[in-house]
Amino acid sequence: HHHQQQQQVLDSHTITSKSAAGSAGSPAEVILVTVAYCPTVSSGAGAIVQVDSSTGNWSVRGRFMWPSEVVFGCVFDYDPAVEYDDESELLYFDFTEDSGAIVVVDAQKAHVRWIMGSKAPFFTGFVSMQYTKGALIGLTPTVTQSGFCDDGCFGYGSMSVPTGEYARTAILPFKAVTDDAHAYDATGHRYYAQASYDLRSSPCAPTQSDDCLLTLHSVTGELIHAVYTPYVIYDYGKIGNGSDVILAFLEGDTPRLCSGFAFATVNVTSGEAEVVACIDRSVVIEEGEWLSSFSADDTLFATASGNTEKPNPQLLVVDTHTGKAVLNSVLPGLAKALGANMGLFDLWSADFIKQG
Repeated sequence: HHHQQQQQVLDSHTITSKSAAGSAGSPAEVILVTVAYCPTVSSGAGAIVQVDSSTGNWSVRGRFMWPSEVVFGCVFDYDPAVEYDDESELLYFDFTEDSGAIVVVDAQKAHVRWIMGSKAPFFTGFVSMQYTKGALIGLTPTVTQSGFCDDGCFGYGSMSVPTGEYARTAILPFKAVTDDAHAYDATGHRYYAQASYDLRSSPCAPTQSDDCLLTLHSVTGELIHAVYTPYVIYDYGKIGNGSDVILAFLEGDTPRLCSGFAFATVNVTSGEAEVVACIDRSVVIEEGEWLSSFSADDTLFATASGNTEKPNPQLLVVDTHTGKAVLNSVLPGLAKALGANMGLFDLWSADFIKQG
């Protein structure tokens, strides 16, 4: 990953706060988590688990086996890009890099709905993607025979669901893109993502490794705008109706930003970031800060990670106005309930879901 990982020790107890449920009587938000685990040393399973964002109480919706032609043996060697579509309740796991397929899981019934092996011989897998109107759109590594992309760059394209037909609509002059982090404005037809190593003669950033925020036309993939951003965005809130301001979860070293993670409003045109709240110093994000989502109204933020590389799993929910933890849970008992070999599991997605 293009993301720096931070690992520190966290107390192994669950803390909950009463204010978490928001205004009195309103139902708590529910987070849908995909757990990847190995029932035996050589098999790979998944489970869809829902977690109450204020109490941390969890329940297993269902479990399934990953298709053996896509996931060989245990799941821990895999790190798929993931997209969740709230309307259809379908989860898209892109394993193209490993085995040339995208696995679509029905989150309601917890079973594999489709395996999409791309029909395009040069499709290399999405690093960030969005489901919209019967297709996945997004960014994928590519290379051309001549021109600026002859040593690799990123393409933008669209894949039909469930046929897997893929069409590249644009080639972008950047050699690196932040994985698993994008924003989509359906009404304004915009797709936003950060990229670096600008191949143009006058690059958007002071140095090659610095990130720029790209504004792309979501239908054509045309690069509309690129602006230097001295911070890394791990997740984006909602944006719509052609607005140019978005709430983001980011990390940066400019003096006005916090000394670690922050929630800030980002102007997608100017690149200006205005801090809303620093993540409270008592809050430690174990790893995988990009594996996250904002609630529908952007008031809560959740991030999750498993325990395959550290002692404890973590589901962390933070209030975006204060930066304080609303829930910090190790999901006690989950590994045992699933029968995870050696008590280990990865978390591959965490999404706030519509209630009712």
